[in-house]
Amino acid sequence: MSTVTAGDYSVEFEIPADAYNIWYTLSYKQGGGEYEQGYAPALALKRTMCEQIETAMTAEVQRRKAEGDT
Repeated sequence: MSTVTAGDYSVEFEIPADAYNIWYTLSYKQGGGEYEQGYAPALALKRTMCEQIETAMTAEVQRRKAEGDT
């Protein structure tokens, strides 16, 4: 028997430099944000991406449930 966990998978995609720079300036360096809290940019970006992906996935699951497509 084999167990597969979410940690067994990864996703790779390019982040355009402009998009990163916008996130860095408007989110990461925002007053009271993760920069001031001592988080490294890579960790802060990972946290931001996880939050946004989880929000999008939750909305998609709710949409499918509402449509009876589960």
